[in-house]
Amino acid sequence: MTTNNWSNWTAFVGLIAGTNVIQAYAVDTIGNISATNSVNIIAVLSTALTVNTNGSGTVSPNYNGVPLQILATYSMTATAGAGCLFTNWTGRISSPLAVLTNGPTLQFVMQSNLVLQANFLDIQKPTNSIISPTPRQLWSNNVFTVTGKASDNVAVATVFYSVNNAAWTNATTANNWSNWTATANLISGTNNIQAYAVDTSGNVSATNSVKIIAILGTPLQVRIAGKGTLSPNYSNAVLQIGNIYKMTAKAAKGFAFRNWTVSTNWIGGTITNNATVQFTMASNLTLQATFADVTAPVVKIIKPAKPTVSNITVNGTASDNVQVTNVLYSLNGSSWTSAASGNQFVNWSVGLNLVPGANNLSVYAVDSTGNVSKTAKLSLQLNASQAAVVKIAGTVNANTLAITDWAYATNGFNFTLQGSSSQNGRIQVSTNLNNWETLTNFTGTNAPLNFRDPAATNASQRFYRAVSP
Repeated sequence: MTTNNWSNWTAFVGLIAGTNVIQAYAVDTIGNISATNSVNIIAVLSTALTVNTNGSGTVSPNYNGVPLQILATYSMTATAGAGCLFTNWTGRISSPLAVLTNGPTLQFVMQSNLVLQANFLDIQKPTNSIISPTPRQLWSNNVFTVTGKASDNVAVATVFYSVNNAAWTNATTANNWSNWTATANLISGTNNIQAYAVDTSGNVSATNSVKIIAILGTPLQVRIAGKGTLSPNYSNAVLQIGNIYKMTAKAAKGFAFRNWTVSTNWIGGTITNNATVQFTMASNLTLQATFADVTAPVVKIIKPAKPTVSNITVNGTASDNVQVTNVLYSLNGSSWTSAASGNQFVNWSVGLNLVPGANNLSVYAVDSTGNVSKTAKLSLQLNASQAAVVKIAGTVNANTLAITDWAYATNGFNFTLQGSSSQNGRIQVSTNLNNWETLTNFTGTNAPLNFRDPAATNASQRFYRAVSP
């Protein structure tokens, strides 16, 4: 184009990188053509290069983002980072990238839209350590929080842990595995905890291992039936679950060991007659040692003075290694009857109605476990004339009316009334000197009158009087 009739002219040309040949000629108004002129121009075209790194490493010089002359030849060298290995260079002006060289130094001709990438492979394993528990640490709970640390030249992806060879489980972290925690459910005794780390490239660390001893304790419930001692006495002691223990039972004086019952919560269980029981501690374990009372009680009769009346009280004592629960007596073969006591039969008493002649008293004691004492016996002799408590209350006229010659017999109380033929009256009887009842009436004679009170056989005391109007 021109603005001054071709005295000067201009033209816009599109160049390519490198040498460009530009030619021009002129034509006049009548068609004459000038000679062709020619000139060479070298175009130095540049564009920015994209350089990427895949993995840990560097390139030198790093032309990423730097405008480079198109068609010019350049080179870059890749250097792997610590723990990594250079693998290859890839590149292209469009995806996907293709492998250009496996060597660390790449020589290339610059092109528009060129992308180059240096690839590095992470070959270094991560490191991992268990901070707690410490080796052979003792622990008294069934849960423990494991802590540890992991690191890598690139990045840790995760940490796995296992307790007692259980399935591997992911630990947790709040700071990209610089610290990690895991929950371990322990069993009683030795527990093995293992852990390893995995990095983002799939490299696996060595497996760490630590043992922790869980002393899982629970109280043992022990009770004693009867009387005896235990050695050692583990009652209510906190014992380690899974451990084996022994206890020996020893009977107290007057008792004998019978058996051990080993159960759970006092339900069912097994029985052993051996005084030493061996058991494996477990939750809710219950043991009972049973001792039997093999000592009979002892009963004694305190011998009374020779009886002078039919109604007497006999006292005695009883004792036992545990407790006397009853004292029973029988007089002359009668049914057994409980004695009276106000202090658990340490002392006891019985009221007896004796008969004329020999009276045989038998007594025995029973303890709280049913043991029976030997029978204590006592023989009491009562004269016939002493068989009843009889008192003559009085007469109307002591000179002319009197009750004489009284005697006790099995059929009642017999007595004789001596009076005169002019005196009539009645015989009265009382048990308390207050209330009198007529036993019989009589008509006076000069001869003695004989009377019998048949009810006297069952009376502890009776009073008699003769009354004449």
